[in-house]
Amino acid sequence: MKYTTDQRLRWVKLYLKDHIYEYPEMVFTCRGKKTFRKMVRFYASRYRAEGLGGIAHGRNRSFGRAEKLAAIRPILCGETCPEKRSLELGILDGTLISWIRKYRESGIKGLECSKRGRKPMNKKTSAKKADRSLPGEEEELEKLREENLYLRAENAYLKKLKSLVDARAERESGKKPSQYKASSKAKTDSR
Repeated sequence: MKYTTDQRLRWVKLYLKDHIYEYPEMVFTCRGKKTFRKMVRFYASRYRAEGLGGIAHGRNRSFGRAEKLAAIRPILCGETCPEKRSLELGILDGTLISWIRKYRESGIKGLECSKRGRKPMNKKTSAKKADRSLPGEEEELEKLREENLYLRAENAYLKKLKSLVDARAERESGKKPSQYKASSKAKTDSR
């Protein structure tokens, strides 16, 4: 749930002054109260570091691959825990844990910023299909391309040969040959 800046400020001041938590009406389970206390401690650390701007809305930050790696490296080396590191950096510990999981699964590429927003409708699929191809498909595809090229050349040759034969027949007989020659049997059947 999102809380207003005034609510956050009131809770942070209570925590910093007397270490008291004032729970909202919606928080009544043990787990919810534990999460709320963690959130208030996080806001308190942000308030100490950056003042009111640290707990205000609209503070979305983005981190590059190198920044994410620098943030999780001490945790991976065992120098600190995610909770302490999150307080130092002003990042939720869940975010750090997510970065660690992605780093362990995919390495440095897992830390790249994900593209946000809707994917375009008219996305070209040729690049995807090429990536998904099996090892033998590449060779077979190359053979089929060569065969296609050969057949196109053969087709062009036969067309040219036919036009030359027709031109010679026209010169010798003095009239144009018909394009389609029907057999005598077909002519008699149609009558």
